[in-house]
Amino acid sequence: MAYHTDYKTDEEKLSEEIRLKNLSNVYIIYGNDTYLKEYYCGKLISLSYSGDPFFNFQKFGYDAVIQDVYDAVNQFPMMSDSKCVLLDDYDVFSCSQEDFERLCRLVGEVEDGCVFIIKFDYIDFDRKKNSRVTKLRKAVEKANGKIYNITHRTKQQLTKMLIKSAKNRGVELFETEAAYLTERVGDDLSVLKNELEKLCLYRKTGKITKEDIENVCITDMNASVFDYVGCIVEGNVSKALKLLDKMFFMKTDEYSVFYQICSVYHDMYRALAAKRAGKQKKDIASDFSYPSNTVFRIDRANRYINRFDFSKIEKSYDCLIKTDKILKSYGANAREILEQTTVELAAILLGD
Repeated sequence: MAYHTDYKTDEEKLSEEIRLKNLSNVYIIYGNDTYLKEYYCGKLISLSYSGDPFFNFQKFGYDAVIQDVYDAVNQFPMMSDSKCVLLDDYDVFSCSQEDFERLCRLVGEVEDGCVFIIKFDYIDFDRKKNSRVTKLRKAVEKANGKIYNITHRTKQQLTKMLIKSAKNRGVELFETEAAYLTERVGDDLSVLKNELEKLCLYRKTGKITKEDIENVCITDMNASVFDYVGCIVEGNVSKALKLLDKMFFMKTDEYSVFYQICSVYHDMYRALAAKRAGKQKKDIASDFSYPSNTVFRIDRANRYINRFDFSKIEKSYDCLIKTDKILKSYGANAREILEQTTVELAAILLGD
């Protein structure tokens, strides 16, 4: 029996709402994609008021006085039927209880003719089991408002978008190269758009190749670390050290590099354990709460685990724990330590 679903992402729901011009009075917009949050908030703002923005659009930031926001929301539009108020990255966790309670009351009192948008950028509104998150959510839902979690697009969505965008610029980009671009650059839409623009200017006409991407585009640190670990797994210590040197040249923080290396080894341990237990990728993603836009990490880990057994993984962890302790010691030379760790990790895989 075939099953069908009309499941839509929050981005798709919000996009449709904007397309149909069917706006609510209250919105909470949060999530990990800054570019998309800014884009959709801009669309909501442009649709939610008419007339002079000086009178009918008001924006408040993290240091807002809630009474001022309250007054703005309850003010009548000037020479217009509608207005918009944006509260941008207000710290609902650090504000006083009185201000928080007033904000919760306010979302329930927004009248027709006003759209009140609460957007979170640096404030993490996705905290689990937080009483303030729960209460504000309930207040918005009770007011028939909308709450949208705008996350990075999936690899498939990004690939499709990149191919279309390149075509619009008169350049060919095929699926394999588009997927490689997302792996190398990352899934931040604003960065991807910028790197695609560079590629199209570089190529001008014809097909974008993997070599073009390597020559022109910046490399996301996660991608660099995966390539680095891949070299260790293959026993190519020289190339691994060159990649490490490249990350240092890019002024990447040594500790960030190290913790990303540890993260890849965590992925490989999980992949190896899942393989031994007869589990699938979806089981790993579910059991270890991988966000949908990071599931590709499991695929990459699966490429490497054939060279591992649990003994080698345990020895690798011992090496990483030792490195962590040394890095945290006073006066440690992080670069030399990570170079030594690179050689030791490769030696473990070679059985030496």
